[in-house]
Amino acid sequence: MTQTDLFTKPKTQQQQVYEFIAQKGRRFTHELNELGINHHINDPQTRARELARKGKIWRVRKELAKLFWPGSKEEAWSILPEDK
Repeated sequence: MTQTDLFTKPKTQQQQVYEFIAQKGRRFTHELNELGINHHINDPQTRARELARKGKIWRVRKELAKLFWPGSKEEAWSILPEDK
């Protein structure tokens, strides 16, 4: 049995999405959708867009996306400065 602290605030959905992207540095949209399904996060893509508006994450540039993932048309999110 694990011990929990009743006075700590649970993480917001935005925090969960940010930490998920930060684990690898870059994540595809389908990985965010899997996170939402597995952790009951409502529309994780919307949470990612909200984080992008705040400047915490950004979409990987199209040129870099083609370089890293040739043939993929899917968007990727990043916290790495070189992906801006």
